[in-house]
Amino acid sequence: MKYLAILVLTATLIVVSKAQDIKALQNRINTSGEKCRKEVGAQQDILALLNSKAIPTNEKQRCFLECVYKDLALVKDNKFNEEGATALAKQRFGTNKDQLTKADAVIKKCKNEVVIPKNSTERCTLGRLLRNCVVNHAGDLQVFTKNN
Repeated sequence: MKYLAILVLTATLIVVSKAQDIKALQNRINTSGEKCRKEVGAQQDILALLNSKAIPTNEKQRCFLECVYKDLALVKDNKFNEEGATALAKQRFGTNKDQLTKADAVIKKCKNEVVIPKNSTERCTLGRLLRNCVVNHAGDLQVFTKNN
């Protein structure tokens, strides 16, 4: 009976810890979003991009997303940052091996796809490229979290 109580307590602590990690991640994303919104001079409604699968349709949206991705270490030195993406996936999915395996597959695809073409004149291309990659390959992976 004592072992069952310890097991239940441990499981409860893991669930609470995971919920706190996700909340901390969402707070980090929201803080980055607000900072980047101000940086690009956008209206409040641009923040909706953070929790949606919408593809940016203009320069301000691309630059907003690129700023957030840089702030979250998904983009570094003007390219996709595989290490940053892996760290973020671990924070988002914790010890859920199935979700981490799916996230790793998306990260590997994005590493190859999120490359700025040499002749590109588009500003903030990484914002669009990374969003396209995630939307196209994440499938049922819960990448875009909702505000609580």
